[in-house]
Amino acid sequence: MKYKPSMFNYVFESEEELVLFNSLKGLVSATRVRHDYCDQVKEMLRSQEGGIDVDDSDKIMTSLIKKGFLVEEVVDEKQRREALYTDIIDKSANNLRLIILPTEQCNYRCKYCYESFKKGKMSEEIQEAIVKYVRKNITRYSGLRISWFGGEPLLALDVIEKISTKVMDICKKARRKYVADITTNGYLLTLDTFRKLLSLNVLEYQITIDGVKEVHDSKKPLVNGGGTFDTVTNNLRMIKQEAKSLTYSIVIRSNVTDEALSSMDEFTAYFNELVKGDKRFSFFLRPAGDWGGNNRLSEMTHARISESQIGCVYRNFYKNGYPLNVYTHQSFYFPGGCMCYAAFINMYVICSDGNLRKCTCELDGDEYSIGRLLLNGSLDIDNEKSDRWTGNRVRFIEKCDECSFSPLCFGACCPQINIFMQSAESGWEPKCPSEKMNLYETLELIESCNRFPYLDE
Repeated sequence: MKYKPSMFNYVFESEEELVLFNSLKGLVSATRVRHDYCDQVKEMLRSQEGGIDVDDSDKIMTSLIKKGFLVEEVVDEKQRREALYTDIIDKSANNLRLIILPTEQCNYRCKYCYESFKKGKMSEEIQEAIVKYVRKNITRYSGLRISWFGGEPLLALDVIEKISTKVMDICKKARRKYVADITTNGYLLTLDTFRKLLSLNVLEYQITIDGVKEVHDSKKPLVNGGGTFDTVTNNLRMIKQEAKSLTYSIVIRSNVTDEALSSMDEFTAYFNELVKGDKRFSFFLRPAGDWGGNNRLSEMTHARISESQIGCVYRNFYKNGYPLNVYTHQSFYFPGGCMCYAAFINMYVICSDGNLRKCTCELDGDEYSIGRLLLNGSLDIDNEKSDRWTGNRVRFIEKCDECSFSPLCFGACCPQINIFMQSAESGWEPKCPSEKMNLYETLELIESCNRFPYLDE
């Protein structure tokens, strides 16, 4: 039987070695190739007429086959990719995910924020409608995940507590798994509040710190203009020292600007000292972006960086040997890992007024609404609008269909852009995820924490 190189291969030169990655297999395929075998591997992974004959005694060749870099010549890899997509969508259908905004008010006024703060705290009627919806529908699913979002969700901690307590009881009686996460600015995340959230099964946290104190405070001030860095980092320090549970994880996200680049070494050194190798804390870097809405990006347009510049930040990380946990970056490099949550069925954003959406970057405007949560616990959904988010035909566009990265995103890294730009612009092409544009740099960053095996091992 003859073999051919997979269409999903990536081959990178790294000093005198190679780094191999296959997107259909995901991060488990990431492999290094020693200098002695580089020429042999590069030759095998070039397209060759007539295919490649297998030599079972050749350890390098058999390893390339085992890891998916060489596939049987008769295999239709696009068909395999489509089967993988179907499997991912089918498995997601077994779970219910609700992104709930207990309030759309915030105690910050971040320079790049897209939210309007027009709506306030969720009413008791909407809270009870959420509980009714879960009670009516939980037996249809294997589990429920609630993601608390805002505004700043901790401004409405009482809403989180009320809904969580009732939903946890419902899931327990129905013998269904329940877990929750929260995106918070961390200012109100005191040790007592953190312990309360843990008791409500909120186990995953994302908190944004945008650089050293001076940079962060200028980008993420309080409503009154006051600084926030000291309070947030002190909260994290107390949680690390006093919260002994091993069940939680905290992702520190940094939306990087040009200003932050100049002090990135100082910032990462500070963060490394703050967490001291605690694996419950991980680091996640992103370029500060235009996330829509009537935001204040005009005030910092000059400070924005490109996707390629964030790759330079990654490179600086691993060259300086920062021992930071990069679990969040790893999570993107598995099949479907770069798909936006909005692309999945049985995922709804419930705004504080009961409005239903699919995307947390589009919280205003009727064109982005897909319906309403009714007070009786039913969802009144406009199926035509909803299907535009989940009916992912974009993956068949030539750019995506021929793309080596496609099993990770399936053309669905940003359904919002796909839906509304496709209809507005001729010659439009789907947005590519940052993880594709910085693949090599991110792989090197990941390997700095978790070494990739050599092909001959």
